[in-house]
Amino acid sequence: MEKGSTLADEAGEKLREIIDRIEKITGMMQNIAAAVEEQTASVDEVTQAMTSNAQNVTQISSSVQEITASVQNINASVEEVTASVKGVRDRIVNLRDIVAVYKIELNNGHDRIYQKVLERSLKDGMERTV
Repeated sequence: MEKGSTLADEAGEKLREIIDRIEKITGMMQNIAAAVEEQTASVDEVTQAMTSNAQNVTQISSSVQEITASVQNINASVEEVTASVKGVRDRIVNLRDIVAVYKIELNNGHDRIYQKVLERSLKDGMERTV
């Protein structure tokens, strides 16, 4: 009988040890589950941040395309203005040549007042076109 009682006590002690280990393992599993939840929340935050960054990159790309189109329009406008200025400059040179002919004629004995009026009107006309 004593032997049976000793065996029963040892078995009870072993069962308590098993229960203690199971409780420790259960606690560890709960800690692991809590850590997994935290990591999942962190992964969700990173995913949201990456999605936001992707949207920002898309917006920036769109803005760059708009700026590029604007720069191309400005370049086209500059080319048009340059061509217009060249055309005006060519007209001014043409007018100078014409005026030079009239100056020669006027200086060869025609009315000096007419010469002054002509020079003044041409000068005013060139200032307005320049």
